[in-house]
Amino acid sequence: MSKKVVPFKKRATVESAELDAIEADLVIIEQDLQTMIGMLAIAADLLNNLPTVESLPKPLPDLEKQVKTGRTMLMQYEQALAGSDRYQLPNHLASKIFFCEKLINVAKQFLDIQEDLLTNKFKPKLRSRKPKQNSKLQFQLKITLKDSHPPIWRRVLIPGNYSLAKLHQAIQKAMGWSNSHLHHFQIAKQFYGTPDGYDTPDLLDESDFRLCDLPLKEGSRFLYEYDFGDSWIHTIRVEKITTNQIKTARCVDGKRACPPEDSGGIRHYHSIVFMLQNSHHPRHQEIREWLGEDFDPEHFSVAPNRKK
Repeated sequence: MSKKVVPFKKRATVESAELDAIEADLVIIEQDLQTMIGMLAIAADLLNNLPTVESLPKPLPDLEKQVKTGRTMLMQYEQALAGSDRYQLPNHLASKIFFCEKLINVAKQFLDIQEDLLTNKFKPKLRSRKPKQNSKLQFQLKITLKDSHPPIWRRVLIPGNYSLAKLHQAIQKAMGWSNSHLHHFQIAKQFYGTPDGYDTPDLLDESDFRLCDLPLKEGSRFLYEYDFGDSWIHTIRVEKITTNQIKTARCVDGKRACPPEDSGGIRHYHSIVFMLQNSHHPRHQEIREWLGEDFDPEHFSVAPNRKK
């Protein structure tokens, strides 16, 4: 970061000098983010092609510290951008803020890649394996839509003998998606999905892997991404593993409504909610008509998912 960037103050009117200061800060943020993304892309490519831990250009702790520092920097930028009332700013500045937020998301993805490579590079790749003797397990998973504020989440109970393909169906139902886009899972650095709809040779068929056969334990986390255009990334945490197996998946808890399909991703959805909840916003009525009168971003009901 070239200099300390403080949150832009919310104001009813913005003076010309203040606009110039905001634009200068945005230029700094954009330049720093583009530099960071370039460096992270080079680092990810380098780490991906190194054969052994001895080949690392720096000790592992130093590289892990760089990842932590990068996340701290992105958090500071997010706080600065979140402090702006972009709807009171000129269009070119509001567009710069949205662009910087997109760059932050790209940088986060590269940091995730680098962290996965550092953590799992030297572990054997996950491959199909013989089923474990005890497949009568039950997984309690908490599924949270990444970067949703306040969090949009679901808690589900999943039979251990469910394949990742069946888990995908359970997530779609619990969250409220319509299963109309491509998806994949990422466990460590391995991707699982539907090979017919994905042009990636390293993708493993999700129907070949059951939860009980994967190296998951209580506290493990993995990712599920739905709709690669809007990029709805879900963080899945294994909360409990028990032997009280159920026969079918159940959603038992959650908070807030699922975003509408094709609504542009989590950042755009936050803007949609803002316009929906602000009756004086010029696009309020347009958003209300598009979402429908019954849509409430705070509503969630677990009843339809409970086992009867």
